[in-house]
Amino acid sequence: MFELPIKEIIVNEDSQVRLLEDDGTAYTATDASPSSGGFILEGFHSLILGSELVLLRTATRIIKDAQVAPAAEVTTYVLTGASIAQDTVIRLVVESLDLTPTEFQNRGYEKRYQIAAAATVDAVGAAIAAAINADKNAPVVAAYTSGTDTLQLTCKNTGEQARLYSTDYVLPAVTVATPASLGIGNYSNLKNINWSKNFEVDRNSMYFPRPGAEYTTYYFKTKTKSADGGDTDFPTEQKRETTQEFRLYVREGLTLETALDLLVTDMNV
Repeated sequence: MFELPIKEIIVNEDSQVRLLEDDGTAYTATDASPSSGGFILEGFHSLILGSELVLLRTATRIIKDAQVAPAAEVTTYVLTGASIAQDTVIRLVVESLDLTPTEFQNRGYEKRYQIAAAATVDAVGAAIAAAINADKNAPVVAAYTSGTDTLQLTCKNTGEQARLYSTDYVLPAVTVATPASLGIGNYSNLKNINWSKNFEVDRNSMYFPRPGAEYTTYYFKTKTKSADGGDTDFPTEQKRETTQEFRLYVREGLTLETALDLLVTDMNV
């Protein structure tokens, strides 16, 4: 059995890829099924028979993942320390989930804040929030709620995590109210894939993710056999069988997206 590398593509324009049925006409509903007919992804792949699609899970031969927006992390600290000394240092450590900020050499970074002396929990929380918010370049927005003694940090950028540390003031364990996320099917999620690997393109920017664009993902796997069956030393081994994975990231709103949704309905039975 041979397993070929996954074949992927970003589709930003309908001129890149068209979905056709096996006779070369535009694909419409019920043009193919897992037992009959096939489809062509013109510009990406030749004829694929419905019977060649691998059943990935119950009634699923094509996995469709809709775009999911990235999330900005929100964390909270319920303060218990009743006082803080003058010029106590609070460290705010930030790390990107994809480790790509070039300004900091693809590594996490930290900012330090000196806190004014405070003699109550509410005063401590207010002082920490004030010190962070006074910094226009702070990566988070801080807010303190006196009724619950809660210090809340909201990251300004999606896909980043922020934590507080101090050797001078005992901070409680952090609670992640909203986890940071890079999302699915967006520029942050797709920009780090090496798009020239296993798929030769002419380096046209049409084939690369675009900032601000949102993409629907379609994944499927095929299994084909040679016509003559081939030879093998093991009677139970599949003869000259080839498997390959395919993944398309289709910009939302394209005609291709509508056509692929029809194909998903036809094949996921």
